[in-house]
Amino acid sequence: MQKNISVGDVVSILIPRCEFMPITALGALKAGCVYQPLDSTYPPERLNFMIKDADAKLLITTKKLRNLITDFTGEILFIDEIPHAEKISLPQIMPEDIFILLYTSGSTGVPKGVKLKHKNMVCFINWYKKFYNLTEKNCVGSYASFGFDANMMDTYPALTCGAAICIVPEEIRLDLEAMNKYFEENQVTHAFMTTQIARQFATDIENQSLKYLSSGGEKLVTLNPPKNYNFYNGYDPTECTIFTTIFKVKKAEANIPIGKPLDNVKLYVVDQNFNRVPIGACGELWVAGLQVGAGYLNRPEKTAEVFIKNPFDDGEYSNAYRTGDIVRYRADGNIEFIGRRDGQVKIRGFRIELSEVEAVIRQFDDIKEVTVQAYDYANGGKFIAAFITSDKQINVVELTAFIKIQKPAYMVPAVIMQIDKIPLTINNKIDKKHYQNPNLNTQSMWLPPTSLKKIFATFLRKFSIWKKLELKMISLNLAAIQFWQ
Repeated sequence: MQKNISVGDVVSILIPRCEFMPITALGALKAGCVYQPLDSTYPPERLNFMIKDADAKLLITTKKLRNLITDFTGEILFIDEIPHAEKISLPQIMPEDIFILLYTSGSTGVPKGVKLKHKNMVCFINWYKKFYNLTEKNCVGSYASFGFDANMMDTYPALTCGAAICIVPEEIRLDLEAMNKYFEENQVTHAFMTTQIARQFATDIENQSLKYLSSGGEKLVTLNPPKNYNFYNGYDPTECTIFTTIFKVKKAEANIPIGKPLDNVKLYVVDQNFNRVPIGACGELWVAGLQVGAGYLNRPEKTAEVFIKNPFDDGEYSNAYRTGDIVRYRADGNIEFIGRRDGQVKIRGFRIELSEVEAVIRQFDDIKEVTVQAYDYANGGKFIAAFITSDKQINVVELTAFIKIQKPAYMVPAVIMQIDKIPLTINNKIDKKHYQNPNLNTQSMWLPPTSLKKIFATFLRKFSIWKKLELKMISLNLAAIQFWQ
């Protein structure tokens, strides 16, 4: 069937996890269009906004998911109609044409669309196949969500060299044992997982089929790498086409680097005056080269702010992207991730990195996962809270004492909660919005358990998906640290 679309039009794709993810994307690309992958678990309001913002001309979906879209009046193609579609003549596609439109969270709370070009993807694909020794004999496990940039890494390198793709079923994506069985049955050799999932898989699961497992999306904390396959830590701003740097984890170390740049990528670490800093000094990371995207859709001011002309190179690396991330070069040429330019937290006048507190807590016996969040006191100032998971009940007094041994008092969490699991976003990153401010009474040195339960009752009711979370133990440590058991 002939649809009224032209070269450069946006095709929105809203489908479940299935073989039609690569099929529909390739169809849109071969027609010279830009595809916009959408995740069906997003709220309808967000989905409708993204389609409208993209000015999509065609929506590919299913009859069931069609009901999520209320504001779209353009043409619709249901996936059960695709097998009966006739062949059409294909337009010529140029390197500068837009390949994909990916939406990321915006600082204003409104999603913004990142435009990546065909040439951006060609550079990444060529690097991936060479770096990971990908051939037609391999099988790639497609783990990432369709609307996540890593889905392109799961898909296009394999398709361009004849490798197989196994799309991990939705129902086992958080079941590591089931996913491991799926990998081994299908002889999956290459896979990517978001940082939290990849770390747990690498440390808890013995896999016999993988050759390469890569992680990315968040800061990777120390771990003993698996023995049966290679484990990589990647750094992946969407604006620079998936990975920008890569590091092979060979041993446990306190601060795992994000590594060195990919082919066709140059990195610069600059100070607030845009001067390059020496090795060991902290600064903002700039990325330049052929993987830097084309900017944000309908956001000219934001595009001009972060997509800039490279003052250090006017050749192939003339386009640069300001990441907003603070890093530093090590003497061996690898880069360490420090934090966001605006992500530091000030506690009692001292600046701290929350990841540093997380790293200490992970060293405590029987801790599985941890996230530390910062909150505001009602009368000013901040405090930090730690959320932990474990198969055993953790003695919070002992954990707090353990932290105090290694860190100053201002880095000791005012609240420690043991919960059943760390809430994750659809892309399996830590879902920070689910950690509501405990609104502690700063006049009190401690609160009894009954009061603490009331504090979080609203949180559990509001987010019904987490009602099963069990409040097991809380510790409050204020100015004159006191504890309750």
